[in-house]
Amino acid sequence: MMYIGAVIIAAGCGNAPMLPAGGISVAQRMVAAFQKAGVDLIALVTGPEDKKLEKQLAQPGLVFLHNETPEDRRISKKLGFGYLRSKCERIFLISADRPLIAPETVSEMLEVAGDVVIPTCEGEPGQPVLLSGFGIDWFEAQSEDRFTVSVLHRNGLQVSYVSVDDPGI
Repeated sequence: MMYIGAVIIAAGCGNAPMLPAGGISVAQRMVAAFQKAGVDLIALVTGPEDKKLEKQLAQPGLVFLHNETPEDRRISKKLGFGYLRSKCERIFLISADRPLIAPETVSEMLEVAGDVVIPTCEGEPGQPVLLSGFGIDWFEAQSEDRFTVSVLHRNGLQVSYVSVDDPGI
Protein backbone atom coordinates (compact mmCIF):
# COMPACT_ATOMS: atom_id res chain seq x y z
CA MET A 1 0.00 0.00 0.00
CA MET A 2 1.35 3.40 -0.95
CA TYR A 3 0.65 6.40 1.20
CA ILE A 4 0.25 10.14 0.83
CA GLY A 5 3.01 12.12 2.55
CA ALA A 6 3.96 15.67 3.37
CA VAL A 7 7.32 17.33 3.90
CA ILE A 8 7.10 20.43 6.08
CA ILE A 9 10.36 22.37 6.13
CA ALA A 10 10.73 24.16 9.46
CA ALA A 11 14.56 24.28 9.45
CA GLY A 12 15.68 27.85 8.91
CA CYS A 13 12.22 29.35 9.52
CA GLY A 14 13.09 30.85 12.91
CA ASN A 15 10.12 31.20 15.27
CA ALA A 16 7.47 31.33 12.51
CA PRO A 17 6.28 27.72 13.06
CA MET A 18 5.76 28.44 16.77
CA LEU A 19 3.68 31.61 16.30
CA PRO A 20 0.11 31.37 17.59
CA ALA A 21 -2.68 30.83 15.08
CA GLY A 22 -6.13 30.47 16.58
CA GLY A 23 -5.10 28.96 19.91
CA ILE A 24 -2.42 26.63 18.53
CA SER A 25 0.87 27.18 16.72
CA VAL A 26 1.22 27.61 12.96
CA ALA A 27 3.02 24.25 12.79
CA GLN A 28 0.30 22.47 14.78
CA ARG A 29 -2.32 23.92 12.46
CA MET A 30 -0.39 22.79 9.36
CA VAL A 31 0.01 19.25 10.69
CA ALA A 32 -3.69 19.13 11.63
CA ALA A 33 -4.74 20.33 8.15
CA PHE A 34 -2.73 17.59 6.45
CA GLN A 35 -3.99 14.92 8.85
CA LYS A 36 -7.62 16.01 8.51
CA ALA A 37 -7.30 15.76 4.71
CA GLY A 38 -6.03 12.18 4.96
CA VAL A 39 -2.25 12.60 4.63
CA ASP A 40 -0.74 9.45 6.13
CA LEU A 41 2.87 10.38 6.88
CA ILE A 42 4.36 13.76 7.69
CA ALA A 43 8.08 14.48 7.79
CA LEU A 44 8.88 17.70 9.62
CA VAL A 45 12.42 18.84 8.88
CA THR A 46 13.84 20.82 11.78
CA GLY A 47 17.10 22.55 12.56
CA PRO A 48 19.34 22.25 15.60
CA GLU A 49 17.43 25.01 17.46
CA ASP A 50 13.95 23.47 17.00
CA LYS A 51 13.74 21.15 20.05
CA LYS A 52 10.79 23.09 21.52
CA LEU A 53 8.87 22.68 18.25
CA GLU A 54 9.56 18.95 18.21
CA LYS A 55 8.37 18.57 21.79
CA GLN A 56 5.19 20.52 21.02
CA LEU A 57 4.33 18.46 17.93
CA ALA A 58 5.34 14.91 18.93
CA GLN A 59 2.57 12.51 17.84
CA PRO A 60 2.01 9.34 15.82
CA GLY A 61 2.32 9.71 12.05
CA LEU A 62 4.80 12.57 12.38
CA VAL A 63 8.55 12.04 12.10
CA PHE A 64 11.22 14.65 12.77
CA LEU A 65 14.23 14.81 10.50
CA HIS A 66 17.19 17.00 11.44
CA ASN A 67 19.03 19.35 9.11
CA GLU A 68 22.19 20.51 10.86
CA THR A 69 22.61 23.27 8.27
CA PRO A 70 19.09 24.76 8.23
CA GLU A 71 20.02 27.57 5.85
CA ASP A 72 20.45 24.95 3.11
CA ARG A 73 16.87 24.11 2.10
CA ARG A 74 18.15 21.64 -0.50
CA ILE A 75 19.29 19.40 2.37
CA SER A 76 15.89 19.76 4.06
CA LYS A 77 14.11 18.68 0.86
CA LYS A 78 16.46 15.72 0.36
CA LEU A 79 15.93 14.56 3.95
CA GLY A 80 12.14 14.75 3.65
CA PHE A 81 11.92 13.16 0.20
CA GLY A 82 14.50 10.54 1.19
CA TYR A 83 12.39 9.45 4.13
CA LEU A 84 9.01 9.46 2.35
CA ARG A 85 9.93 8.47 -1.23
CA SER A 86 9.76 4.69 -0.82
CA LYS A 87 6.61 4.90 1.31
CA CYS A 88 4.48 7.45 -0.55
CA GLU A 89 3.12 7.72 -4.07
CA ARG A 90 2.40 11.44 -3.68
CA ILE A 91 4.15 13.99 -1.47
CA PHE A 92 3.18 17.52 -0.50
CA LEU A 93 5.99 20.04 -0.04
CA ILE A 94 5.56 23.21 2.02
CA SER A 95 7.63 25.62 4.08
CA ALA A 96 6.55 26.08 7.70
CA ASP A 97 6.89 29.85 7.42
CA ARG A 98 4.08 30.12 4.89
CA PRO A 99 0.51 31.12 5.66
CA LEU A 100 -1.95 28.53 6.83
CA ILE A 101 -3.69 26.13 4.51
CA ALA A 102 -7.17 24.69 4.82
CA PRO A 103 -7.71 20.91 4.92
CA GLU A 104 -10.17 21.35 2.04
CA THR A 105 -7.35 22.71 -0.13
CA VAL A 106 -5.25 19.62 0.56
CA SER A 107 -8.24 17.38 -0.26
CA GLU A 108 -8.98 19.26 -3.50
CA MET A 109 -5.35 18.96 -4.60
CA LEU A 110 -5.45 15.19 -4.07
CA GLU A 111 -8.28 14.98 -6.63
CA VAL A 112 -6.03 16.28 -9.43
CA ALA A 113 -3.45 14.30 -11.41
CA GLY A 114 -0.05 15.60 -12.46
CA ASP A 115 3.64 15.46 -11.69
CA VAL A 116 3.22 18.82 -9.96
CA VAL A 117 -0.10 20.12 -8.61
CA ILE A 118 -0.13 23.79 -7.61
CA PRO A 119 -2.96 25.54 -5.77
CA THR A 120 -4.05 28.99 -6.93
CA CYS A 121 -6.22 31.55 -5.18
CA GLU A 122 -7.51 34.49 -7.20
CA GLY A 123 -5.04 33.55 -9.93
CA GLU A 124 -1.98 33.56 -7.65
CA PRO A 125 -0.04 30.29 -7.16
CA GLY A 126 0.88 29.16 -3.68
CA GLN A 127 1.89 26.29 -1.43
CA PRO A 128 1.87 23.44 -0.80
CA VAL A 129 2.83 21.79 -4.05
CA LEU A 130 1.82 18.18 -4.54
CA LEU A 131 4.34 15.97 -6.28
CA SER A 132 4.13 12.49 -7.72
CA GLY A 133 6.43 10.22 -9.68
CA PHE A 134 8.72 12.25 -11.90
CA GLY A 135 7.80 15.41 -9.98
CA ILE A 136 9.25 14.02 -6.75
CA ASP A 137 12.42 12.87 -8.50
CA TRP A 138 12.86 16.22 -10.24
CA PHE A 139 12.26 18.41 -7.16
CA GLU A 140 14.55 16.22 -5.06
CA ALA A 141 17.41 16.75 -7.52
CA GLN A 142 17.12 20.56 -7.69
CA SER A 143 19.39 22.96 -5.85
CA GLU A 144 17.09 25.96 -6.28
CA ASP A 145 14.00 26.60 -4.19
CA ARG A 146 11.78 28.53 -6.61
CA PHE A 147 10.81 27.62 -10.15
CA THR A 148 8.78 29.18 -12.89
CA VAL A 149 6.15 27.12 -14.63
CA SER A 150 8.08 27.42 -17.88
CA VAL A 151 11.08 25.74 -16.21
CA LEU A 152 8.83 22.91 -15.01
CA HIS A 153 7.35 22.46 -18.50
CA ARG A 154 10.77 22.62 -20.20
CA ASN A 155 11.87 19.75 -17.98
CA GLY A 156 8.94 17.59 -19.04
CA LEU A 157 6.83 17.90 -15.90
CA GLN A 158 3.05 17.73 -16.18
CA VAL A 159 1.84 20.75 -14.18
CA SER A 160 -1.76 20.96 -13.02
CA TYR A 161 -3.49 23.80 -11.17
CA VAL A 162 -6.26 23.73 -8.61
CA SER A 163 -8.23 26.92 -8.08
CA VAL A 164 -9.13 27.13 -4.39
CA ASP A 165 -10.85 29.66 -2.18
CA ASP A 166 -8.01 29.64 0.35
CA PRO A 167 -5.89 32.78 0.81
CA GLY A 168 -3.72 30.72 3.19
CA ILE A 169 -1.92 29.13 0.26
